[in-house]
Amino acid sequence: LASVSGGYFPHQWGILIAAFAVVGTTAALLKDVLEVSRRDIVFLAALWGFALWELTSAAWAPAEPAVLEGERTVIYAACASAVFLAVRRTTAPILVAGVGLGSIVAGVLGLAEHLFPSDLRPAGYRLADPIGYANADGFLAAAGLLFALSFAATDGHRARRAISAAACVPLATGLYLSFSRGSFIAFALGLVVLVAVEPRRLRFAATFGAVSIPCLITVLLAAHSPDLTSAAPLADIQAAGRRLAIELIPLCVISAAAAMAIDRVQVDITPTTRRRLAQILALGGLVVVCAGVVVAGGPIAITRQGMSSFSAAPTENSGDLNARLLDVSGNARADYWRVALWMVEREPVVGMGAGSFHRWWLERRTLDQDVRNAHNLYLETLAELGIVGLGLLLAALAVPLSAVRRARRSAGGPVAAAVYSAFLVHAALDWDWQIPVITLIAVACGGALIALARGDHEVSIAARGRRTAFVLVALAPLIFAIGVHGGNSRMQAAQDALDPGQARRAVAEARGARRWMPWAASPWRVTGEALTLTGQRQDAVVAFRRALAANEDDWETWFDLSLVETGMRRTVAFDRARALNPRTPEVVDP
Repeated sequence: LASVSGGYFPHQWGILIAAFAVVGTTAALLKDVLEVSRRDIVFLAALWGFALWELTSAAWAPAEPAVLEGERTVIYAACASAVFLAVRRTTAPILVAGVGLGSIVAGVLGLAEHLFPSDLRPAGYRLADPIGYANADGFLAAAGLLFALSFAATDGHRARRAISAAACVPLATGLYLSFSRGSFIAFALGLVVLVAVEPRRLRFAATFGAVSIPCLITVLLAAHSPDLTSAAPLADIQAAGRRLAIELIPLCVISAAAAMAIDRVQVDITPTTRRRLAQILALGGLVVVCAGVVVAGGPIAITRQGMSSFSAAPTENSGDLNARLLDVSGNARADYWRVALWMVEREPVVGMGAGSFHRWWLERRTLDQDVRNAHNLYLETLAELGIVGLGLLLAALAVPLSAVRRARRSAGGPVAAAVYSAFLVHAALDWDWQIPVITLIAVACGGALIALARGDHEVSIAARGRRTAFVLVALAPLIFAIGVHGGNSRMQAAQDALDPGQARRAVAEARGARRWMPWAASPWRVTGEALTLTGQRQDAVVAFRRALAANEDDWETWFDLSLVETGMRRTVAFDRARALNPRTPEVVDP
């Protein structure tokens, strides 16, 4: 999933929903007893309720963006349902191990693609593999690193511990080369949570200390490689990548050996000494924080200074990405959040409709950046879906946190809590919700926490009528997936065929997409664009008008209409496009 843009594009969603539906249906057919807890019920109800609320927002907002947002959330709800039906308390650690292994492998392969590039990537020289977005790949590396550290410290098999410890080196390198500050923050918080909830924290601390040395060395090697941290010709980047890859090999061996050496070290600290040490460290930390507050001029001054720096433009670093990690600029996030807050003020209760941020950003932006998301899951949800939507989302996300206390003493529980907490933080700084591979890692970890915290309450589903009901419920997402895949895949095929030589095919594919998604405007817009390519201007006008009937706030359709209309109607269409997106080059310099 990570290797296909993280599942970002809609034509991939139907397959994902169907896969989870098949897992859930198979479990409902084969199992006689189902473990159930209140957390399971609340988690599923809140996630499915959130998806339904997104779909419902099509009643007061353009239908197509709202339906697409709802379809994506159905992926996560279907995943949670599959975990509920298929995963028992005793098998939840296997789920955590599987998700961890997938994260580690994807993170390591992403670094390999970055160090051995075949061409210059659109993301430049920041690591943006395999997903294609540096901040998402940074979180993938951070999650993989948390998993690898936990496995290296707590896995019962020596070979697996050694392999996990070795994997920490490339994962730390990948995290650094992503230059994703949000991912570093998420990793730091996840590490704190892992230390706090891990019952074997002394062993984990010793393993982390041993593994961190080769990880730090490889990060320093990467940081001092100008061809990997600044703009450079492709040949120089490839040479530097090969050199760093060779240097990683002995460091991986050292990391594995260091982790194995922990087995021969006996750590003997009495509980009283441990508590005393913790109190000293806590007191020392409090003193440092208080001193910092006094020196900086108090909490208000610190807050003002931080907000001013965050809102400022990024500091010039002469192309050296090493300086980026210490730059506290939010890279225009303050502007994204300004528009989102304006949306909240305008419609605080039900929001302005799922997927509506992009429309209002284009109209109210003061920058030339074209972004689709507010880079903050919680604020964007409040802006688009109001207090109701944010309440449903927070209810769903809070349930796994309530299970951490019970799950922490089970295998996989501490690292699941750490990765899940890291996601919650990272989602406040980026658009993780729109990248399924990232959110599915969190949903799987959250579902595992809930499963690990279950009690002894079981429900029998062996009775014929009850099993039939469970199977039908599990099959519902599969039926939904057929419609999702039918519409989105035909829509993608129509867009891919937008070429003078394939215009007829584009029209045919768009016609097929309309059968699956009659509420959508994009099939009509693609039809109009294809007809424009073949010179059928009058038919194109009709198609664009049909698209505007479905979504009158789409600036692209108005602009396309202005290209085929004449006279006053052309002027009206162009003025409407300019009002909806006044900073786009097409209307600024037509």
